Amino acid sequence: MLSVYTRHHPDCKNAGDKAWRRCNCPKWIWGSVNGNFIRRSARTHNWDEAEELRLRLQQEVTQSALPPPEAAEPSAPPMALALPPPVVQEPLAGEVLPPAPKRPRITIKKAVESYLADAVSRNVAEATLDKLTTIFEKQFHPWTQAQGLEYIDEIDLDSLLNFRNTWKDGALAKQKKQSRVIGFFWACVRRRFRIENPALGLGRIKVIHIPTDYFPPDEFQRILDAVVMRSWIGAINSFDSPVSTAKVFSHWPVFGCFHSFQTPAMPKGSCPGL
Repeated sequence: MLSVYTRHHPDCKNAGDKAWRRCNCPKWIWGSVNGNFIRRSARTHNWDEAEELRLRLQQEVTQSALPPPEAAEPSAPPMALALPPPVVQEPLAGEVLPPAPKRPRITIKKAVESYLADAVSRNVAEATLDKLTTIFEKQFHPWTQAQGLEYIDEIDLDSLLNFRNTWKDGALAKQKKQSRVIGFFWACVRRRFRIENPALGLGRIKVIHIPTDYFPPDEFQRILDAVVMRSWIGAINSFDSPVSTAKVFSHWPVFGCFHSFQTPAMPKGSCPGL
């Protein structure tokens, strides 16, 4: 029996699992049929296409191993009213035969609707579903209509680069949006809406993480002065106002970080409620 396996690249994170289907590594076919060992490349990175080739190979090998049909016993001559053999009409010179039926092309609208319906069936969080709807139904689909693109297989890398140029988000939001675009096209590849994922060519978006800064003494003083002061005893006993309590503590020597602002700067977030 023949089976499909994945021949992983050395740097593939799933290299230890030959039955892993979702990576982009080449798929191979191997096994034994009627004592004949077969191992060959499926010439595809798609598991479903490799499965179709495996079924065809197994059927061909099985049929070729069947014994020839036995010679028929001599019988009476055929009746005179036997049906004539079917007439095969040869194409005329210069005649163009109609092409074989192809898989119908999928519109961008249908691809987006299918992707969002799948997200609903997977019970993704409501916030995540809202983001996916905004990106693909309210932004991506209208943009493709404005560009005159109708089918999902018309989207290429240049189209996605132009679409990304319209984003007005910050760097981190752009990075997350690009990740969702890549996932959308992977879903299209798995459903055989298109052959390859054009979003893989998008360059990585650089995000600069700014560390937590400090409140300068004058700024911290203005924050404290903006708070209505309670009595020291009431603030300490109730702790209803963490900021008022912090202001009380700022005059206590035991809290060195606040005492008379002897330190040059105070980290943001080091005081509760600020």
